[in-house]
Amino acid sequence: MLPLPQVTFDRLAQLIYGLCGLVLTNDKAYLIHHRLEPIVTQSGLRDYDELCDRLRSPTLSPLHEQVIEAITTHETSFFRDGQSFEALRQVLLPELVEAAGQRKRALGVRPHGRIWCAGASTGEEAYSVAILLDELVQGRPRRDLGLGDFAFLATDISPGVLDVARAGVYSDRNVARVRSPYLRRYFKQQLNDWQVVEPLRRFIDFRRANLLDGTPSAGLFDLVLCRNVLIYFDEETRRRICRRFHAVVRPGGALVLGAAENLYGVSEGFTSEQHGSAFFYRKGVSD
Repeated sequence: MLPLPQVTFDRLAQLIYGLCGLVLTNDKAYLIHHRLEPIVTQSGLRDYDELCDRLRSPTLSPLHEQVIEAITTHETSFFRDGQSFEALRQVLLPELVEAAGQRKRALGVRPHGRIWCAGASTGEEAYSVAILLDELVQGRPRRDLGLGDFAFLATDISPGVLDVARAGVYSDRNVARVRSPYLRRYFKQQLNDWQVVEPLRRFIDFRRANLLDGTPSAGLFDLVLCRNVLIYFDEETRRRICRRFHAVVRPGGALVLGAAENLYGVSEGFTSEQHGSAFFYRKGVSD
C-alpha cells in the first residue's frame, strides 16, 4: 500500500472536490487506497503526490476521467425505491403527459414535454422512467402522443458508465426488479443478458455533464430527477446545484430526489408534496 500522508490526503481531497464536488473526509482514506492506488500504479506514477501534480492540470485528461470514474459511486437499479416510482407513475408522469398533449394541440412544436435524469449512472433509472412514460403514452385513448413528442436527457460525470447506459445491456441480476410484462416488451434477451429495445435506447440522450459546471442549456424541464446524488456533496454545493435545478424546472414542474434526501435548509424554491411515503418537490407556477 502506498503511503498517504495527511498533507497529501488533504491535497488530493481538495483536487477531487474541485473535479466532481465529492467531499472526502479523513475516514475515507480507504477509498483513496482502494480506488485510486491501482490508477497510480498502472499509470506509472511514483506516488499520490505525483498523481496530485497531474490532476492540477486545468485540461481534462484521460487521467482526470479515470479518477472521476473510480472515486464516484455508480450504484443504481431498475425501479429503485418503489414508492418514488409509484409517485412518478400515478402523479408526475400523467401530469407531464397531459400537459404535453395540451401543448401539442396549442403549439404543435416539439418537444412538448421534457425530462432530465441527472446522475444517471449506468442508465437503469432513466430507462425505468422511459418505460413508465411509454406505457402512459400508449395507453392514451386519443393516441395523440408518441415518444417523439418528448425529450429525455440523462447525464452523468463518468464517460464509462454512460457507455454502459447507451448500450443498454444488463445481466439477469440487473433486470430482476423489472416486471415480466416490461421485460417482454422493452428488452431483448441475448444469451444471459438483456438489452433495452432500440427505440427506447434511441429516445434517451445520454450525455456527459458535471453538475458543478452548470445545467443543460436546452430549455426548461417538466421533470428533473437527481436521486441519491446530493448526499455526496457538502451543503454549499447542494445549494448551488439546487439553485440551478430551480432555474431549469418549468413553473409547476417537479424535482425528484432520493428517498434519503430532502431540500431542508438547501432550497426554498420548491414546495414538498407527498404521495404515499414518497416526497417530491414542486416549483411554484408563478416562479
